[in-house]
Amino acid sequence: MSPLPIDFKWNSGKSALMGSLADYFTTQITDEYFDFDNPILPVKLPGYGVTEIGLFNLAPIAFEHFLGYKDGEPLYGKKNQTLIEVSAWDDESIHPDAVGKVRQMRDKIVYVLYNAGRVGDDGVFVLPPIKLYDYSASPATEIGLIELDPSDNSINEKFVVDPVNQNIKMYKLLIRLFWYEYLD
Repeated sequence: MSPLPIDFKWNSGKSALMGSLADYFTTQITDEYFDFDNPILPVKLPGYGVTEIGLFNLAPIAFEHFLGYKDGEPLYGKKNQTLIEVSAWDDESIHPDAVGKVRQMRDKIVYVLYNAGRVGDDGVFVLPPIKLYDYSASPATEIGLIELDPSDNSINEKFVVDPVNQNIKMYKLLIRLFWYEYLD
């Protein structure tokens, strides 16, 4: 056996997941600052910190794993899962209603995730689906789909006051996501 080549890249997986989430969140929530892969404190407040916590599983790679239809054709692939943490932060010494602000920011994330890809009563998407992209080439190509775990308790949340600087208010969301990678 030979080792992995130095230029090894896995064009799907968690790198594609986080890049796709970054693109989706910043497209859907345009009035807030996002800091990805920085779980400590966003550079700008109010702001979101988004990081992948992880929930490793070897997804079944089965050609008979039916995912649905795309453009009228049956679609097969594999299903993966992970946990991400989204934290909404603000500073009460700068913004007097920091508690209300982080709760409103929490509501935006929950709304976006619950409504991504959902079809309303009018037959139109409430929000577009979260597509999984391979960013290793330009332009990025669609390789799958991301969705919130549909079961209960897929989002766990907690309001936190920073114990060192009690002006810092934060709402933490621990979110279980599934992503589906299409097989050619």
